[in-house]
Amino acid sequence: MRRKVVKTLLMAAVGLGITCSMAVAETKISVWWTTREPVVKYLNRELYFFEKTHPDIKVEIQLVPEATMAEELLPAITTGTGPDLAYIDESFLSPLLNAQALRALPPDIYTREKVKEIYGEAIADLFFMKGKYYILPYGNMTSVIFYNPEILKKYGYGSWSAPKTWDELLSMAQKMTDLENGQPGFAINGKHPFIVDAVMYQKGGFFYKNNKEITLDTQPLREALQFTRDLYDKYRIDTREGLSAMEAFGSGKAPLMFSWSWFIGYMDRIYPETPYGTWMLPTFTGKPPYGRFGYNLGYAITAIDPVKIMAAGELYKFLMSPDFQYGFAIARGCIPTQLELRRKLKFRSDPFTSVITALQPGNTINAGEIDFSSPILGDIMNVMFNAVVLEDRPIEETVTETQKEASEAMKRFRDPWNLLWGKEGWEQRMMK
Repeated sequence: MRRKVVKTLLMAAVGLGITCSMAVAETKISVWWTTREPVVKYLNRELYFFEKTHPDIKVEIQLVPEATMAEELLPAITTGTGPDLAYIDESFLSPLLNAQALRALPPDIYTREKVKEIYGEAIADLFFMKGKYYILPYGNMTSVIFYNPEILKKYGYGSWSAPKTWDELLSMAQKMTDLENGQPGFAINGKHPFIVDAVMYQKGGFFYKNNKEITLDTQPLREALQFTRDLYDKYRIDTREGLSAMEAFGSGKAPLMFSWSWFIGYMDRIYPETPYGTWMLPTFTGKPPYGRFGYNLGYAITAIDPVKIMAAGELYKFLMSPDFQYGFAIARGCIPTQLELRRKLKFRSDPFTSVITALQPGNTINAGEIDFSSPILGDIMNVMFNAVVLEDRPIEETVTETQKEASEAMKRFRDPWNLLWGKEGWEQRMMK
């Protein structure tokens, strides 16, 4: 009789949404987790504390490359062979939501008012979807310039030498370039799509008009493609054939590098002997916008069994707790989205200072264009970036062809959750 009552209560709880207040008895849950080394190490260490406080929940971790996750997570969930909780990238959130593959977060904990208190109004509004929260971002990132103070010192520069304009940065980089001896003045190899992205926003461009119309055939994008190609061919501050930007900078062979701020986590754990700091991106005018910022997702509950939904909910609460998030943000190289954590001294000092400054309102843009668009559209744009910057294809012709292909693909894109705003949505929100 007792088993029947418990089962009835569990089913009722699922009908109302996830609730995690009931005890969980000897439950094993599976987690698909990213292969990013810094956060893998951090999770393995922290799980000890979770299992100490939750002795009846056994967590099994399976490391899955993010590209594989994007392809296999949804089919696995729909066939009942998926994990109970997954670390998902923002780029494949929409397909998971459209397939109703995610479970709503515990409604007794994640109310709109509570989320607003912890994360602020923007996140509380954006991720409140059809009356529920299915996922919350743990961090924000943006692109920055990494610098090596020891190499800078050899050329009379220092941490105080942050360039405000691209002309200033390129003048500095050219003086430090010694390609014959394997020293790029500004390491960019492999970073060209992200440079195009940042420069386009600096020039006032957007990839989308709204969540129904893609707009690649624009002057800001053409100029961004030309500028990025010129970094190799005109300014000659790096080569397409040399070390990747990350390897060159991480191993101490480059004074400067363009990267998104997640590389902070890699520097601290993969290249601990190389000194570094970060600067905000230069612009063409010395004024914002500096580029795009992104939301870091995230953990999502994907369990089907009611008992495992509850257990996964307990793990989710642990993963989103301030104690876990503080160390996770450092390992991931991001600024935590929890307002309380943003005030910590760690995120107000180098290498995070430039990141948190860039994230101030008005300094960077996020219209959901990269984070929440279709992976197929992202692939189409990457082919364009490579064709122009790496293969020296004509810009006008390539952009025109890509616009046609992307417009056709856009017809199959669905965004009922309104996560992709585009230019129109961003401008409307800026007016509020």
